[in-house]
Amino acid sequence: VNSQGGWYPLQSGETEHIISIQFIDAQTGYYISYSNACFKTTNGGSQWNLVETFGTDISEMTFLNAVTGYISSCGGNVYRTTNSGISWSTYNTGSSSCLSSIFFLNSQTGWVTAETNNVINAVYKTLNGGVNWFLLGYVPGIERCYSIQFTDNITGWVGGRKDSYDGIFFRTTNGGASWIATLNSTVVVEDFT
Repeated sequence: VNSQGGWYPLQSGETEHIISIQFIDAQTGYYISYSNACFKTTNGGSQWNLVETFGTDISEMTFLNAVTGYISSCGGNVYRTTNSGISWSTYNTGSSSCLSSIFFLNSQTGWVTAETNNVINAVYKTLNGGVNWFLLGYVPGIERCYSIQFTDNITGWVGGRKDSYDGIFFRTTNGGASWIATLNSTVVVEDFT
């Protein structure tokens, strides 16, 4: 935003599409791109620096704070940093498929959606910061889970699309063990907060 209250473009330094971007505060932000790279800014987006390039397709990212973040990828891996992206640990979810959306409630509890039989409807969960994952179950009636979020350990939502390319939104009140459709739409639910 400029001094007159309008928007102005910032240069990311990236030639590929940006998949996901998240600001931790007014100065610190991260984004990932289709070049399988993670970038960071510490000056509100005026300058972006390459943090890491991954050897596989990456799909989504979430940061809890300026130092701890997670990136999901194809091949079933989740990458975790606990030092602002200086180094990344790799943890496998138990799936060899592409992971879609990822969400962490806190530094220990997180969920990720994964593709099964060409349908992204499997939900995996971790209780130890992403080190170990277990298959929680499947979201019925959804072909692609584009976004997953929880407000506590038991209440969460997934948004995505049905095989007809209509949008659908599901809610769980038991930590993801079962899901109930709460919204059907002609518009695909790709992201929500």
